[in-house]
Amino acid sequence: LHGSELHLYNKINIDNIDINTRTVAVFQALPTCVSQTTCDQCSDLRQSSNFSCVWCEAAGHCSDGADRKREHWNNNECHLSNSTTCDAKSHNEWRHSSLEAQPLLQTSTSTIVSAVISSVLIIILLIILSSFVYLYGITTRTL
Repeated sequence: LHGSELHLYNKINIDNIDINTRTVAVFQALPTCVSQTTCDQCSDLRQSSNFSCVWCEAAGHCSDGADRKREHWNNNECHLSNSTTCDAKSHNEWRHSSLEAQPLLQTSTSTIVSAVISSVLIIILLIILSSFVYLYGITTRTL
């Protein structure tokens, strides 16, 4: 995986003797830091698991610094100012909705840039086509 990091989530060891034909193994995911939506939930998971979850008020989410929201975590300098304790005002619901709305803004910007580039290319093609038609008309009249 180029440019990616793999982090051990959990190990599952099943003895081969336990696996036979028609054996079904059902796995249930453990909760992770990034799935916690409040400072209290983040702190509770830190205390009840092996995850080193910390809450970042600036980013408005819980993380161990190694998840899919790492860029947002680093941009908000959460590695410098994070909290493992919560006070009454530490969680605001609007922070989550603003975090989720951010990729839409990036998508809008990339869509606008793509539209402008496409428009410029179409105009250039039209100019080339009209030049070709004009020159073709001039050369056929003189023959």
